[in-house]
Amino acid sequence: MSKRLIQATVLASSLSLLLIGCSQPATPSEAAEQSVSPAPITEVAQPVASSTISVDQTALKAEVSAQVDQYQQAAQALVDQLKSSSDAVALKGAAQALTEQSVPILAGFSTLHPTCAAYLQAAQAVLGKLDSISHQDIEQQYHHDQALPSASAECFHAKDLLVHPATVVVLLRDPSQLSAQREGMITEIDEVIGHIGLVRQSI
Repeated sequence: MSKRLIQATVLASSLSLLLIGCSQPATPSEAAEQSVSPAPITEVAQPVASSTISVDQTALKAEVSAQVDQYQQAAQALVDQLKSSSDAVALKGAAQALTEQSVPILAGFSTLHPTCAAYLQAAQAVLGKLDSISHQDIEQQYHHDQALPSASAECFHAKDLLVHPATVVVLLRDPSQLSAQREGMITEIDEVIGHIGLVRQSI
């Protein structure tokens, strides 16, 4: 056989083997390797559950309600003291403590009622004036809101938890006026106790 014929035979055999290999079906493992990989799954951020917000509001309402309970007890105790005590210094201290006790209530109330926040914040300016403001001015500016922005009724009732005992502090700056002002001071605290029920309705 000639050299050229041998080379042609070998080339034909190689080509046949190559075609046979291409026609063989892929094994399962080869098919898996050739399959297209799935696209990666993108995690979608989940919205904050409304139940979380509800729980936070519920907890705040419970906290403010407990503070109002303590305030009411202290207010009733002050009424009893005003009816029986002649110690103007002690009475002023109790009225001052009740005034300060209203501050965290107003803070919680402002969170529950954001539309009251500016009004209640402005009302707290009276805390820095208790040593100098006159009875007439506290009545006009803070009872009748001349120094305060406009607000709705629930804001007004919350403000009174601060302003009524603050008025008693102002009246007791002059201990000699205790007897003359006693009934007026009792009325101030009786009125704020009446407002407590209205505050509770808004908590």
